[in-house]
Amino acid sequence: MLPGYSSPIRLDRNQHGGGLLVYVREDIPCRTILKSSFKEFLFIEINLRKQKWLLCCTYIPNFSLVKENLDELQKVLDRISSNYENYLLIGDFNAQPSDQVIVDFCQVYNLENIIKDFTCFKNPSNPSCIDLILTNKPKYFLNTYSIETGLSDFHKMTLAVLKTSFVKKNANIRYRNYKKYSESLFRIDILNKTPLNDTKTFTNFQDIVTSTFNNHVPIKKRHIRDNQVPFITKKLSKEIMKRSRRRNKYNKFNTESNKKAYKKQRNYCLSLLRKEKKMLF
Repeated sequence: MLPGYSSPIRLDRNQHGGGLLVYVREDIPCRTILKSSFKEFLFIEINLRKQKWLLCCTYIPNFSLVKENLDELQKVLDRISSNYENYLLIGDFNAQPSDQVIVDFCQVYNLENIIKDFTCFKNPSNPSCIDLILTNKPKYFLNTYSIETGLSDFHKMTLAVLKTSFVKKNANIRYRNYKKYSESLFRIDILNKTPLNDTKTFTNFQDIVTSTFNNHVPIKKRHIRDNQVPFITKKLSKEIMKRSRRRNKYNKFNTESNKKAYKKQRNYCLSLLRKEKKMLF
């Protein structure tokens, strides 16, 4: 479970791993339309205000299976697509947008791939774009990205920003700032405000302590990410960004020195992450 998201929609392959996993924000209505573990695709209906989207997530493990899987996918789309005006197909298609099998499939449903960057660097000297986002409404999307996450040895994660005014969650937290707190000064301040011969009630005394504490340790607000996790510290976040820069440099300039620098930083980030998790849990 992720905070702020509904229970994930899963399509497990077998006990050895693999499959599909979809997270939808808890305040976005959705329902599962169809699951197919045979061809590994998952159909979900998502309601964004007054628009219904048909979301299809798929994974094609081998290029030789692309045509067979797309033919099966086409049969399902022919059966249920009449209920939807907006389509969104995402996943690892193991084929590039320029491949004829993808071109033919897109022409049938008037689809367009909105991911333009390379996403797979299994061969750094010949990268490819096989992690696609296909939609019949490309103008509904503002920006698309492919970013390095470190979760895969050679795949980047694809992102697409939808043009919508969906209400954002409140990502502000309140905390006390102990940066300038001094226990001795706090005690002196309390003694000065409450003499020994004072006969005030406990409620008054409580108000004095609370107001004094608020002066010494003020309450502040801070904006955080909705999916912020406690073990991602500021230091770890900076090291992860440094690792991503080195990985991008290695993808662009495939030299032995860049490869060595990237692997060194990657291993350091992993060790630092394990250390932070161990301290927290």
